[in-house]
Amino acid sequence: MTTVENDLYCIGCDYNLRTQSLDAVCPECGLPVQKTMAFPRLSRSKPRWIVSLVDSVTLLLVAFAIDLIQVLLLPQRYDTLSLAAETVPWALVWFAIWLLTRPEPAAERNGMDRTRAWTMRALATAPYGYFAMGLLPLSRNPLLLYSLLLCAGPASFLYFDHLRRDARRLPAPGLAQQAAVLSWLTLLSPVIFVAMIYFRSFRIRWLGGSIPASPRPVLGSAGALPAVWGVITSGSELLHPLILPRLFQALVLVLTVIVLIQFRVAFARAARAAGGASGPTKSAEGHV
Repeated sequence: MTTVENDLYCIGCDYNLRTQSLDAVCPECGLPVQKTMAFPRLSRSKPRWIVSLVDSVTLLLVAFAIDLIQVLLLPQRYDTLSLAAETVPWALVWFAIWLLTRPEPAAERNGMDRTRAWTMRALATAPYGYFAMGLLPLSRNPLLLYSLLLCAGPASFLYFDHLRRDARRLPAPGLAQQAAVLSWLTLLSPVIFVAMIYFRSFRIRWLGGSIPASPRPVLGSAGALPAVWGVITSGSELLHPLILPRLFQALVLVLTVIVLIQFRVAFARAARAAGGASGPTKSAEGHV
């Protein structure tokens, strides 16, 4: 009778199914071993493709670090060179989204997956492209600007929803739930930002300056952190209507960084398992 010869962890309870019969069920949760064998674990994919997931999350963390350094250490200026430098985090986020949406080798990809991938890329490209046009300079229509800023919300939603589906393939149900919650929270952040601009009649000397200061896709804006910290240290009321939106953005940003770090670790582990001498790939093939 054929058995599982290498480590293979049950997708239902993480029990090690090594030495179990292929026709048996998991001793812990009763899930058929065949279901675990057929499960499309992320670590069964090509190692180089999984590394692109690692790189995507890593770029987001680097973008956050650069954004925070610029907010804390560099004076806010509106000349062309300064604004171009402030869009570096935007460029990194844009590249991270393209890395995440690379098609998986040898995997079936339906039309919906392709549509989601290209939608995410287009949404991430639009605001950055508008800023680039503003450097020429071209028309600076506030309504167009606000519409493009709102692209960050759906792009963020799709990014974390993509992570949620990847987490289910790790499998990591807890991480998938965190990504699901963040997908909805990050969808609201740019909406709140635009509402702040509208209701407070916010004005910037150069309209193009709104782009680098606005919430990036996925990450939001690091500017919310020092703003909230300033409120705390000054003893002001955190629940003031004008402060609550910034507080919301800061909390979402902190949660986002925490979740991205977890995904960075999980994807790196899956990449090592896919390229190592043992792991789910060998387990799936190494039974007699």
